[in-house]
Amino acid sequence: MTVEISVVLRTDLYEEPVLAALRDDPRYRIVAAGDGPSLIAGLEAAECLVISPGSYDGAVAEAVRAAPRLRHMHLLSSGRDRIDLFGPLPDTLSVSNSAAAIGPTVAEHAMALILGLLRQLHGAERARARAHWDRRNLVARLGSLSGARLTLVGYGAIGAAVARMAAPFGCEIVVVRRSASASADGHPVLPLDQALTAADVLLLALPLTPETRGLLDARRLALLPRGAVVVNVGRGGLVDTDALLAALRSGQVVAAGLDVFEEEPLPATHPLWAEPNVFLTPHLAGFGQSDKGRQMAAHCLAELGARFG
Repeated sequence: MTVEISVVLRTDLYEEPVLAALRDDPRYRIVAAGDGPSLIAGLEAAECLVISPGSYDGAVAEAVRAAPRLRHMHLLSSGRDRIDLFGPLPDTLSVSNSAAAIGPTVAEHAMALILGLLRQLHGAERARARAHWDRRNLVARLGSLSGARLTLVGYGAIGAAVARMAAPFGCEIVVVRRSASASADGHPVLPLDQALTAADVLLLALPLTPETRGLLDARRLALLPRGAVVVNVGRGGLVDTDALLAALRSGQVVAAGLDVFEEEPLPATHPLWAEPNVFLTPHLAGFGQSDKGRQMAAHCLAELGARFG
């Protein structure tokens, strides 16, 4: 059986290998590959849509809901929050994403932020910019992952990869996930508020949904031990930014590493730019691996194979 697939092709480097892999696989026939009208026209015949969320807009959403044969949509991303912005999908439409292909690289970035903050690399860089040998102050602020409690909020592909990377550092790992009864590779799973009370390092690696928007607000930031480190590689909307700024300025949170923001690009006038105890990166955690295209293609074929045989 041949599955009819409509593919949105932009200029991202990893989308060309995905399209090539689908074209080379005899199970699939590409009925459209491109943005705009060609994609929407292809959805008339497509059973599956492969798309980057950045290409998903109101017109595509309307065409998806009207597509008579569409059964599955595969996202070339780790999240689906942009998809949800444009209204509900048909109950008959299943959705998969590429978190398993992207997760390890996002986890590397999360670890870089965590270790950089604990080891005061941000402070050392500020001192370097002033040609100032600030050893005494930096030593006084140093932390270590060894012996610390790392609390992972979200235990999908990213959270699980961070746990594997962090374990050799000798930290205690605690997990918060949607189902408290779900396995977390032997790590204790606790309710969020309970887990926050002893979190030396808090990592957010979960999707943005109506239930998780504003998850880390002023009340929950106050539950953290004073001097905790907060890192967010999930979605910017998970954090109340004003509350985080207040926590940073009061010392409740000693440092924060953010790769995602409520508004992107982060405006040049945003007060986060001026905060001394933060690392800010422009939503790039999922990029950088040399074989990302191959990984994305292999994962896409695996997801479609599981659904279409």
